[in-house]
Amino acid sequence: MEKNFTDMSGPELVAVHNQMVTTALARGLVARTVAKFVDKESGVKRCEALASSLRAAASAAKKADDEHEARGAERARAEGRHRDDAIGTPAKPVNQEEDDVAKKASKAKKNGAAPRKAKAEKVVPEGISGEFGVRAGSLRDKALAALPLGEMVTLTKLIKAVYGREATVETHGIAIHGSPLLGIKMAIDGTIGRMVKLPYELRKEKDVETKAISYGLFKVR
Repeated sequence: MEKNFTDMSGPELVAVHNQMVTTALARGLVARTVAKFVDKESGVKRCEALASSLRAAASAAKKADDEHEARGAERARAEGRHRDDAIGTPAKPVNQEEDDVAKKASKAKKNGAAPRKAKAEKVVPEGISGEFGVRAGSLRDKALAALPLGEMVTLTKLIKAVYGREATVETHGIAIHGSPLLGIKMAIDGTIGRMVKLPYELRKEKDVETKAISYGLFKVR
């Protein structure tokens, strides 16, 4: 639900603005908290500008995730076709195929229902990905695999592990803070995935000299 900043008081604008700053920093955006605004008009403008930046970042992250998963699905289909061509699938005789169709139709008619396609079995990943309730092969699954428990991993290395060797901070710096990292934080908080709080903490560190950002997944008691 879109917030109406013009209806808020000065203290409310400050509180909402600082909440959005926390989200912006988690997504790799540059933003700073404030103690107060000069006046209400400037507060409204600052909040509207930051909200617009968050919407743009979320849209860019979703687009990058969708494109990545679409490419992955296309590669999987291409590999499947390649295997079929290489191995060769013996074809059923025409009359056998017709008999199979007729038998299925007859059985469905007797039961009073149309034949249904079998549902694809859901693949549940093992280990920590299963604990987080993520889908096997998803961006969040790849991010978890790239975060050895108790170790810090540079943002550059994490991006390449999730999006591929050619991905960089410039091309995927915003996207990595969307579905993968934000999703891991939300799973820890119990708002997605298994919908229970998990005994983990996602830490972020910034090197004082190089300014390089690193992330690490740690177990907490």
